[in-house]
Amino acid sequence: MNETTRLTAADRRTIAHARVLTELTSPAAVRALAGDEDNAMAYAVAFGRAQHHLDDLLAIIGRLGGHG
Repeated sequence: MNETTRLTAADRRTIAHARVLTELTSPAAVRALAGDEDNAMAYAVAFGRAQHHLDDLLAIIGRLGGHG
């Protein structure tokens, strides 16, 4: 069975949100994502989102690998 067929709609949304973060290529893109004009605050928001999404991605991997 193809592992992608075991992904739920929530899993797919999590992956899509995580991909958005990987595509940030400039401070302006980070500010736009965070909705904050202050670089430091925008990067803090993006970092927090990345941590959240990494936790979710690890949970997906664990579930698909039979460890969760």
